[in-house]
Amino acid sequence: MKLYVLLSTLIVIASCQKSNDPPPVNDKPQRLTIEGKNIKTPDGNVIELRGVNWGWWETAQPQDATEAVAMGARVVRMPFRWYFGGDGSNIRQTDAPGHIKPEGLQLLDQYINWCTEQKIWVLLFAGSDQGAGDSTENYWTNASLKKEFIETWEFLVQRYKNKPYIAAYELLSEPHPKKPVTNQQVVSFYEDVISAIRKHDTLTPLMIGPNDHYDINLLEESITTKDKKIIYTFNYYLPTDYIKPDKREQAGLPIVSYPGSYNDFNGNAVNLNKDYLTQILQPAVQFRNKYNVPVFVNQMGARSRCPNNVSYLTDVCDIFYQYQIPFTYWTYRTNSDQSEYGIYWFNKTTNQYVFKPEPAAVLSAAFKRK
Repeated sequence: MKLYVLLSTLIVIASCQKSNDPPPVNDKPQRLTIEGKNIKTPDGNVIELRGVNWGWWETAQPQDATEAVAMGARVVRMPFRWYFGGDGSNIRQTDAPGHIKPEGLQLLDQYINWCTEQKIWVLLFAGSDQGAGDSTENYWTNASLKKEFIETWEFLVQRYKNKPYIAAYELLSEPHPKKPVTNQQVVSFYEDVISAIRKHDTLTPLMIGPNDHYDINLLEESITTKDKKIIYTFNYYLPTDYIKPDKREQAGLPIVSYPGSYNDFNGNAVNLNKDYLTQILQPAVQFRNKYNVPVFVNQMGARSRCPNNVSYLTDVCDIFYQYQIPFTYWTYRTNSDQSEYGIYWFNKTTNQYVFKPEPAAVLSAAFKRK
């Protein structure tokens, strides 16, 4: 179901602004600061940004920010989906201001307002299809597409530069250009975007992550000296054998339970438990300590069909707390069924969202830990 059909009523109700007018701003916007490994509030206190993704943003509801605050969340990771074409092209429009569809921009304004009105931080990230590297037409092979994408970021940064509670701009989610593009070329792309953004906003932190879909083991390859206000991010969908049971099924292998023992795709014996989850987090901990920079898990979670997924989620949250790793859970609402991710899943028979109390309780406890 398309974004603008689903929420056409909200567009009318939510905003009377012209699509190319910036939203209202405060004279002194609140901004986070970076000090070594720490992310700090504007008044200088360390903050651990724990929260949720509004991953498929057409699912967002007016009450979601209020609910997130009640759960204890401090941040919402929010996308603008900037796609090249096809069914996924739900915000990009080359000839529009900022290369963004006016109605999509109105929605983005509204979603950000829902959060900032509740004083919850917004991490705005760019999601892209071919641009991130799925095809030969991407930001490393097509200069005009790269230029348009950077201009979109410049437009949005100017639009929100004085908006309070903007936590950071995540420049490109999960880059994965095909070879011969190198890890260093991914960093060079980031640096070009950083240079463009800093012409308009020198305060808001920026977020980047490693090649190959934010691979935790490639964090060392993502380091840049271009800017000091950088947060480094990675995914924690680990181990793959547990998180992606469909891949095991396709390979004719038994589904992995948590905790439990199994042979991975290479035939290696694995004892999956909390100690193992701690072990595979260490590349991020070591990277943070070596470079004295903040790290952030932009996506974590487990499908509801993964056996004992609540126990897995509980242990992962405990480990993140132990190592002071901030994170956002994937995801708050989904249009998928109850077997997938999401605190809410969509029942297509009743046309209603259905709440999952167990993962929500685990996350709420994790968000509220001091």
